Amino acid sequence: MIRLLQFLMAAAIFLVGAPYGYKIARDAMEPVVETVAPVVAPVVAPVAEALEPIAELINPEPVAVIPPGTLTQVDGRNLRPRFARRNSDYAPPPFGIDAHETPAGIIWHARMPEDVTNPPLVVLLHESNRTGRAMVDMWRRVSASEGVLIVAPDAQDTRLWSADENTAYMETLLAHVGETYGYDPTRVYLYGHKRGGDHALRLVALDPGPWAAVAVHAGRLQRAPRMEMRADAAPLRLQVGTDDTSASPASSLSTAEVFTAAGHDVDVLVIPDHDGWFYDLGPRLASDAWAFFTKQ
Repeated sequence: MIRLLQFLMAAAIFLVGAPYGYKIARDAMEPVVETVAPVVAPVVAPVAEALEPIAELINPEPVAVIPPGTLTQVDGRNLRPRFARRNSDYAPPPFGIDAHETPAGIIWHARMPEDVTNPPLVVLLHESNRTGRAMVDMWRRVSASEGVLIVAPDAQDTRLWSADENTAYMETLLAHVGETYGYDPTRVYLYGHKRGGDHALRLVALDPGPWAAVAVHAGRLQRAPRMEMRADAAPLRLQVGTDDTSASPASSLSTAEVFTAAGHDVDVLVIPDHDGWFYDLGPRLASDAWAFFTKQ
């Protein structure tokens, strides 16, 4: 309001003072302003308040610019399959894997390392027509050698992960895992295979969640949601085979570009002669993902 009165005074001084001199006009107008201000103020004040948002739009506060992430292609020759694809009838062993169920009905499988308190946690998401037991089996060597708690929930519909299995679903799962075992909340990671990888990417695209880093094998972002730039965007690693026809290196690079645009650093690991079959390379892929997680 005061600034508006000052502006009106300056305008009047200019108009009146142009013919007679600025100082004479200013001295003549000061008593007028002092007399008029108390009368005009109740009328001008609401106008001034209404104009303040417009002034803020014209002169907004400076906004910090978040740079895009970095996309790095990684040579995966060290993970090239050693033999022709085999073990197509793979099934996880019926022993050595703990099973639990939350009060909300989420079934999850786990392996807790021995003699470790508050270990890091990796949540594993399985592919279609599997359960979490297969993922735990692929990661059990990392769990034992690195002291990692691994947890793999079952999708409500084993054919696919649904939109209902979202961040709130994961929070419910993690709360039950904490009550059952305990873990380090600053070292929580996410890993998914095929449809589980698709879902892992969708989760981190929609909400940052608790994930310190995320890795997927043969997964891609099929529909890119609108993503906001994040200064704390989790780093990603995409493991893909050159012979995979469903999640090709080209689709992985497209997925990576979406995430780097939102501030994520993304590694695309391309494995020669690999067609996406998980259950021969699984333990080696798990070791690669864990090495990536520990570098973050």
